[in-house]
Amino acid sequence: MKIAVLGSGVIGTTYAYAFQQAGHDTFHIIREGKQVPASIQIHLLDGRYAPKGEEKDGEYIVKPASEHGEYDFILISVASGKLEAAIQTLNDRDLKGTVILFCNFWNERKDVEEILGDYNYGAVDKLLIFTRQKSLNML
Repeated sequence: MKIAVLGSGVIGTTYAYAFQQAGHDTFHIIREGKQVPASIQIHLLDGRYAPKGEEKDGEYIVKPASEHGEYDFILISVASGKLEAAIQTLNDRDLKGTVILFCNFWNERKDVEEILGDYNYGAVDKLLIFTRQKSLNML
């Protein structure tokens, strides 16, 4: 899969690293004025294989996302107050794909529709998933 991540904090970087380690093409959307290194050292506690977790170290190689790109998924991990600016970044760069929010956004549906503009969306439990692919049929 081709995955883009907007947000270079702990959550965005950890998910980007995990997808990259799983063999996916992972790209970072770097906002204007942000400086991101070429690689980021990762230290995490992986709880999948041991009851108390297993400490792992690795390196996430940062590949900048290009403008006008299409992605299978676009993960947004920003503070909920910065969601509008994040969506504007996607629009300004003409980025398309299914958007998954990791930003504690629990507002009303009308608020979501206002912020996302042209993005169609569906909800799965409390996880909001959005898309901006004209040919995608929503379930």
